[in-house]
Amino acid sequence: MKKFKNSEIKKHSKKTETLFVKLFLMPLASKISLFFINNTNFKPYHISFLGLFFGVISAFLFYSGNHYFAAASFIFAMILDQVDGLVARVKNLKSVFGIIIDNYSDVVIIIINSFSLIIINFDNELFVILMLTFLILNYIESWFDFTIYSVFKYFSDKKKIEIN
Repeated sequence: MKKFKNSEIKKHSKKTETLFVKLFLMPLASKISLFFINNTNFKPYHISFLGLFFGVISAFLFYSGNHYFAAASFIFAMILDQVDGLVARVKNLKSVFGIIIDNYSDVVIIIINSFSLIIINFDNELFVILMLTFLILNYIESWFDFTIYSVFKYFSDKKKIEIN
């Protein structure tokens, strides 16, 4: 089995990430990606489900008042979201199923964590309105920006449609 190096990860990194992703998440995601690529047989969607698990844990921790551990768990879920994409691109394991699972796990993580924060701050009307506005805008943006584009790009790269 071929062992990948950090240079392979850098070649497959997206060029259009936010500053937070470039400066904070990607350095950690690159190292974790190398572990998954070189030492496991995990598929990218396995990593998406692992990220979803940490996202659900973070929502529970927010709700129970453990905000520091909740924030750490949420950030780790965000890192795993970067890792699954890197693993898919480096190992060339892209699939429609993976695209859909990745997108919907991101949406679920955002929604349950936001609702967890809304529930514990329900008496603050401005906070609730801002969080609901954020949820609506985030959902619209993620749907158009990622899922539709990625699925069409996937089908335009393939000459025939395969169901996995």
